[in-house]
Amino acid sequence: VLKGAFHTGSLVTIPRKILVIIQFSISVTLITGTIIVFRQIQHAKNRPAGYNRDGLITIEMNTPEISGHYNAIRNELLQTGAVDDMAESSSDATHIYNTNNGFEWKGKAPDMEMMFSTVDVTHDFGKTIGWEMKSGRDFSRSYATDTGSVIINETAAKLMGLQDPVGETIRWGKSPHPIVGVVKDMITGSPYKTVEPTIFFLRYDRENYITIRIHPFLPFREALARIAPVFEKFNPASPFIYTFVNEAYARKFYDGERLGYLATTLTLL
Repeated sequence: VLKGAFHTGSLVTIPRKILVIIQFSISVTLITGTIIVFRQIQHAKNRPAGYNRDGLITIEMNTPEISGHYNAIRNELLQTGAVDDMAESSSDATHIYNTNNGFEWKGKAPDMEMMFSTVDVTHDFGKTIGWEMKSGRDFSRSYATDTGSVIINETAAKLMGLQDPVGETIRWGKSPHPIVGVVKDMITGSPYKTVEPTIFFLRYDRENYITIRIHPFLPFREALARIAPVFEKFNPASPFIYTFVNEAYARKFYDGERLGYLATTLTLL
C-alpha cells in the first residue's frame, strides 16, 4: 500500500500464512494456559481446608503485656457473649512458621532425616479452629500428662509409617512426647502444595497469636465492639488489630488469579 503497487503470486502469501499460523498458535496456547490456571485455582479452592474458617479472627500478640494472661483473657472474652472460644498458638491458622528435625520414633530408619512443621498450641486450639480428629483425642485439661503430649496430622503419621500412632512416643532430643491423637490434614501453607507433616505441642510459653471464634449469630461489627475493650484492658499499649482468617486464606489465591486474568486479557487481544 505504501509503495502504491500490489504484487501477486504464490510467494507473496507465504508471510501472511506464517503470521496467521503464529497468531493462532499463540491464541491456542494462551487459551489452554488460561483454562489450566483457572482450573488449578478452582481445584485448590475446593480442597478441604481441614478446619472451619468462618467466624475466625487472628490477633498478633505484639507486646509482652498481653502474654501470660491466657485464662483471664479467655474468661473475659467468653463473658462478652460474642466469643464461642479462644486459643493461642505459635503460628496463625493460615501459616506455619517453624520447622524442626531431630525427631525419633519406633521403627524409624537410621538414615532417615525429615523436617516437621511444629506448632505450639493451648488446650482450646483444636476446638476453636474446628479441626477434625481422625483417631485418638484432643488435648484435655482432664489429663495432667498432656503437658508433654503431642498431636500429629495424617501426613506425619504416614511419613512415620505408624499404623496406629495413638499411644506411641516421639522423642525430640531427650524429651519423650506421647501421641494422644491424629488430626486430619489442614491447609496451613500453600493450597497448591501437599500438606506438610506437622506436630502440635501443648505449650503455654511460646505463643504469638490469639485465635478467636466469633459467635455465629452475632454481627461482626457488634462482636468486635464487645471484644475490643477486653484487649484494651490487657494490652493498652497496642491498638486492637485483627485479621479475618477467611481473608488471609483468600490472599493465597491472589497471585494465581492475577496470572489467570492476565492470560485472559492476552487471549482476548
